[in-house]
Amino acid sequence: MTEEDTEDLRRRAEQRHITMALAILANHVSQRFNVIQGRVGYFLFASKTSKSVISALNKLGICPSYDGIIVSIKATAEAARDYLSRVCLRGQAIWISFDNLTYAANVKLQTLFNRGDFVIVTAGYLVIPPESRARPMFTPSDYDYRKLKTLSLGDFLPSRETKDTMTAACKSILWGVFKSFTHSNKVDVPNLIYPMPIVFPLNHLERSEILSLPTYPFNEGIINEVIDIHECIGNDLGMSDKQRMKNMIDHVQRGLCDCSSKQVHSINAKTLLTCQACQKTAIEM
Repeated sequence: MTEEDTEDLRRRAEQRHITMALAILANHVSQRFNVIQGRVGYFLFASKTSKSVISALNKLGICPSYDGIIVSIKATAEAARDYLSRVCLRGQAIWISFDNLTYAANVKLQTLFNRGDFVIVTAGYLVIPPESRARPMFTPSDYDYRKLKTLSLGDFLPSRETKDTMTAACKSILWGVFKSFTHSNKVDVPNLIYPMPIVFPLNHLERSEILSLPTYPFNEGIINEVIDIHECIGNDLGMSDKQRMKNMIDHVQRGLCDCSSKQVHSINAKTLLTCQACQKTAIEM
């Protein structure tokens, strides 16, 4: 580590100390000045810090009280849910992604009738594109399923151009690491240039809005529970009955109906499994 790096670290540490000291003094003057303390409180809560530790830090003016943190988190969650419930009122196309989330539900004392287990829930998020790429919600007429017949293995394999781009990117990254290492050790190396290839540059001023979805107590690996997940997402986003019937969500599952035809049924934005022969929904099956 060079002297410049050491000096930069020391200066940053001083800035943090001064900022925290001013925040404590300001909070002592006015209880409404608690921006820094609130961030610290969120961090402590997310780190599963005990109440006694939070209480001690609160007396020093470093973070809010435990009850204050809980009230703030609940208020933030209610505001997030309210904002999420008005997403579909825009009629704007959005991208939804969800997957299973498995976590261990441990127990302090494991006995014959008190054993730890794994819990499966579904977590997801949605992406709202910026105004420059916004468009109305998709409908079945926006999809041309006939083009699926033209797909081949070559559409999924990387092209020669892609391989060249990846090779150039790896050279640029490796040279950047090597140059940084030699500079920190005061070793002179030739000033070679390995530019990072530009494939599809994104305008950072036009950022997509990413919103977290609530966790759902379902397993997306089970087809019937996928229906429940879609239904919950539709309710949380405030989808109208018209949007549920006419607009599309890019998620497809297939299975068999118990009617005599045994034809496949599929899931679409209506969040219903419908048999192509008997027109029964999954709820009726």
